[in-house]
Amino acid sequence: MIRCSRKELLNALQTLSGILPSKSPKPILENVLFHPLKNTVEVLATDLEVGIKLTLTEVEVIQKMDFLVPGQKLLGILKESEADTVAFEMQENHCKITLNQDIFNVLSLSPEEFPQIADFQEKETFSIPSTLLRNMIRKTSFATANEATRYTMNGLLMDNDGKTMKTVATDGKRLAYTQCKSPTKEKFSVLLPPKGFQHIEKVLSHHRNENASLLIKENQLLLKANSTILTVQLLQGNFPPYQNVIPKGFPLSTSIHKNAFTKSLKKALLLTIQESQSVRLHFEEKTLTLFSHDPSIGEATVFANLEEPIAEPLDISFNPTFFLDVLKVLEEDIVHLSFKDSTSPGVIQEKDDFLYVVMPLNL
Repeated sequence: MIRCSRKELLNALQTLSGILPSKSPKPILENVLFHPLKNTVEVLATDLEVGIKLTLTEVEVIQKMDFLVPGQKLLGILKESEADTVAFEMQENHCKITLNQDIFNVLSLSPEEFPQIADFQEKETFSIPSTLLRNMIRKTSFATANEATRYTMNGLLMDNDGKTMKTVATDGKRLAYTQCKSPTKEKFSVLLPPKGFQHIEKVLSHHRNENASLLIKENQLLLKANSTILTVQLLQGNFPPYQNVIPKGFPLSTSIHKNAFTKSLKKALLLTIQESQSVRLHFEEKTLTLFSHDPSIGEATVFANLEEPIAEPLDISFNPTFFLDVLKVLEEDIVHLSFKDSTSPGVIQEKDDFLYVVMPLNL
């Protein structure tokens, strides 16, 4: 039997909820495993692709006994209750859950059948600031693909040569790349699945002023942030040779305020065809003119001021959502744009650690 803080357990289950299905071909995966220790209780969940282990500290352990509780049902119970504490007591194949005068008896499967989550070996890890890793994922993951046929492009590449660590994502039409000084001399190149990098970012958002520890072994990545441990099954396959996509040399460059660029793109987007969104960008001196056209409605011409003049006029067309996506993750107010010509990719750079490459559209 254990007793714990309802609020602390509710926060833990909300973190686990993304990997807790209401229905699964494997019913055992619908459950949360409680593992009582001397003064704490570990709470575990997994969908076999991602596993998360959290530690509850506001607890009273009366009897050390592992048990399972259906995760989504327990989450619903805790949300509806106003009790300060929640007590769990095993009764044969049922778990009795008590909150004030409310009692819930739920079926409890055997904890021996619950999949094991890999152990975290502290000696084999390397450390990286949580905020840095979270920002690297946030500034690249939006460019991943969502296709069944090219599943490796659905993943986020973490590539480390011992000097520089990079995160890279591409869907074949754009590429986002960011880098930092390598936190380890160990070389690795791994592919994180969508659910994996989404949960890493989610966990790190709760530990922004701390360091995270990482461990890569076999086909898994393990991350520890404070008392939270997350395991991710890595994607297998070859990521596209991203170095070949990055253009060399940009004879044309300019800059624009992020808010002005965002508003102009959103205006032009209003009169585009939903199936094939396209906006033509005309750069000349210190003016950007955006043209869009929808045969069923009409056309739009939108103007914006550039922060610095472009060397020569340029006409080039893009999917405006590809620019709007990257503008959401940029940190600086001024956006630096570079081009080679009207048929080559456009590039956005921020500081020395972020690069975004987007292919133009042929009209």
